[in-house]
Amino acid sequence: MTYPPQSPWPAQQPPWPPVPMPQAAPAPRRGNKTVAWVILGVVVCALLVAGLMFFLGTGEQTKTVKDSALQRTLLTPAEAGNILHTGTLVGDPNFDDGAVQSTWDTERGNDPCVIGDPATAGWYEDTGSTAVRRQSLESAEGNETGPDVFFDQAVIGYPDTDAARKVVEDIRGKWQQCVGKDVTQTLPGEEPWPWHIGDVSESDGVVLGSATDLSDDADGWVCHFSMAPRHNVVVEIQVCGSTADADSVAQLTAKLSQKVDTAAESHKSRNRHFRFGRHH
Repeated sequence: MTYPPQSPWPAQQPPWPPVPMPQAAPAPRRGNKTVAWVILGVVVCALLVAGLMFFLGTGEQTKTVKDSALQRTLLTPAEAGNILHTGTLVGDPNFDDGAVQSTWDTERGNDPCVIGDPATAGWYEDTGSTAVRRQSLESAEGNETGPDVFFDQAVIGYPDTDAARKVVEDIRGKWQQCVGKDVTQTLPGEEPWPWHIGDVSESDGVVLGSATDLSDDADGWVCHFSMAPRHNVVVEIQVCGSTADADSVAQLTAKLSQKVDTAAESHKSRNRHFRFGRHH
């Protein structure tokens, strides 16, 4: 048996052991205080933004009409007459000669289903309103039996937008129950007046309805009326005549709503914004 040859010199050992490599330093940890300050900063910023939005006002919360501004939202006799193609309207002598009233109409709502007359006590008196302005006008010229057109308008104020919307929804539901019925209206000092209640519908948030005169001498007399919530205001329009139509009522309602919008925006501007510097 043979063995591999061996070196006559002993194996040399390294003069010193290898130096161990230093371990990597651990990554620095963010202290709890730093995290707390970051969270606190986020909370403070959120509170500042919320406070600024509340101060400046946002959306529907600021778009309200003061009771004192309601009257100027009513259509002028010229504005209404222009839409009705009658020329400038004049005051109705049977209803305070066209003066703007700030009380409910108590003369025309005696039957539970006499609907459409603006601002009648039976429909609005207990709805939580803050103010009402109403007016009755008529065309200046007509045939031998009287004016061709009668026009009524009303604006009714409420504490906020939700209240106005709820009133319109509630009254619309009651009006729906009267559709198709024959009713009798009795005005002070006049004979009973028979009417047929037509359909009640809604278009673009405006409730529309009609009532047809059933008198022997009615000669096609009909009343078209509307009701709509606008900000914190309920607007109402009624047009009666042999040529009255739903389109005119829709145009009148749109014009009245536009004036309510203007009053609401002006109220927002005066009370929710300001400028640094001199007061005017």
